[in-house]
Amino acid sequence: MAKPRVGNKTLVREFYANIKFTNHYHTTVTVRGVGVDFSAETINNFFGTPTINAPNEYSEFAKEPPSLQTISEVICTSPPEWVRSAYNEPVGIPRSFLTHEAWDWLRFINARLYPSSHSSEVNKDRAIILYAILTSVPLDIGRYIHDAIKKSARGGLSVSLYFPNLITALCEREGLVNQPGDELIQPDTTINDENRAPPPPPAHPRQRHPRVLGVEDRMAHVEDRLRNLQLQHERHILEHQRLRLEQRQCWTALYDHLQVPPDRRPHFAPDEPDEPAPDDIGPDN
Repeated sequence: MAKPRVGNKTLVREFYANIKFTNHYHTTVTVRGVGVDFSAETINNFFGTPTINAPNEYSEFAKEPPSLQTISEVICTSPPEWVRSAYNEPVGIPRSFLTHEAWDWLRFINARLYPSSHSSEVNKDRAIILYAILTSVPLDIGRYIHDAIKKSARGGLSVSLYFPNLITALCEREGLVNQPGDELIQPDTTINDENRAPPPPPAHPRQRHPRVLGVEDRMAHVEDRLRNLQLQHERHILEHQRLRLEQRQCWTALYDHLQVPPDRRPHFAPDEPDEPAPDDIGPDN
């Protein structure tokens, strides 16, 4: 797969500015007075991918995708250590767990479908696409990108300049070239990084490593588990107390029904406390 070329941000800005005033059904946008075709067929021809003349099965599939657990069984070599959210929910898969085939496809997805240079993790959207590709869910790449471009132009995506390298290449096919003063985008620049100010340089150069779950993340996970166990324990105590009270009420009703005098009724020992009192905790004096 060829690497993405340098993108022309100036051309891409004009492309998106003009597409907002283009009929929704048109597949050509005017850039510097030239019509640029971004139809699904043109995009498929550019990538060498097939055009699927069938209902968009992928869109229907993506509305109710399988669980991450099911997806991981297809795209991973072994059960992964999930990347979790602040609410302890699985939101992604470390790239190191991917099969070789899934990793090859991820590079294409990061370069073409979801532009990104961060490949240490696979988020849910990318995992769904990987699963669809590896399980032969019909996915028209050209149609997918064409729809995403229109959605981005309508403000439906979190970034404003989507697929800059592809759009630049489509402009070049129509004879548009870089001009003095044009702002360029490097192939390995992510859209999100491109749209925000770069961070200040570090005081001392240091080696960069892929992000991994550190001690703080693991500690937060353990603390969440402990809180959940504590809540379960408290619920079990309340349920035990309720059942004991209900049992005594049933015995009382039975003795009343049989007219057993109070002095002949058995007396049960009081319940032992479910937890030691605070004064009982600690070493003996």
